[in-house]
Amino acid sequence: MSRGDVPVVQLNFTSLSLESPFDRDTVEGCVRETLLLLSRSVALKRNVLFAFHSIGVISIREGKVKMKFYRDFLNSMDSSGSLVKALSNRPGTCDSVLTARESQARPVTSNTVLLPSLAAQTEQHLRNKAEKTMNYQKALDAQVKTRAHGLPSIEPNSEDPVFGNTVGTYDKLLEQRRRAHELYRYQLEVSAKKRKDALLNRIVEQKKEQDILERNRKELIVDRVAHYDKLRSWRASLEETWAKTAEAKRQRGLVAICYWSNVKNTDAAIGANAAQPTVENPISGWNPDTSQDHG
Repeated sequence: MSRGDVPVVQLNFTSLSLESPFDRDTVEGCVRETLLLLSRSVALKRNVLFAFHSIGVISIREGKVKMKFYRDFLNSMDSSGSLVKALSNRPGTCDSVLTARESQARPVTSNTVLLPSLAAQTEQHLRNKAEKTMNYQKALDAQVKTRAHGLPSIEPNSEDPVFGNTVGTYDKLLEQRRRAHELYRYQLEVSAKKRKDALLNRIVEQKKEQDILERNRKELIVDRVAHYDKLRSWRASLEETWAKTAEAKRQRGLVAICYWSNVKNTDAAIGANAAQPTVENPISGWNPDTSQDHG
């Protein structure tokens, strides 16, 4: 980082809430609303005075931003007074030092937005908190005063004995045991009947499943046989077609061979006739009329 650069650090709302009487959500909401109001005022080109408690005031006028520090804050930062003198003697920062009286007497026009200081809000919050604490204390004191002293008296809720009322004679005990034994036997019989019914139902279901599987197996066999028969008939038909095609091709081949054989024989005969010498006919020049005249 070069000299003069200011690092940008994310605002820690938790630390701010620990340093103030507000919770984190309140601090974050206050900061976001303040920034929203500030950005809206700047967008509308309004003058803004933003006061920071015990630090200074930021003023935005005609698009120019200027920070003015309180003299007490500068003295706390530099007790020698050099910082105050440096700001006061520079032409651009000669009015950057404020006193408490000057900050209270700053003019506010109709076009100026004065953002409230957090100190007033803190004071109001502390006052409300103290008031609530006082009300809670008064309510507790009232409850202590009206509270009854000592424990309430013990009152029985029943005149008859609670325990031992089921104890009877020996015959009653035998009757209870007999009934318990009969109930146990009945429960065993019901349980056995349920298991038997469940077993029979399972056997019936298994028989139905076996019948369904057997029927599906037979249908599958029939389908496969039909499929193979169809394939066999297709193969036989193809073989017959191929045989007929081969025979027709063979016949066409024989016809072609005979044709070309005849063509070759004819060409040979024509060639042989053309090769024989020509014999002049001795009577080719004979004329019957002239022969008669000669006679």
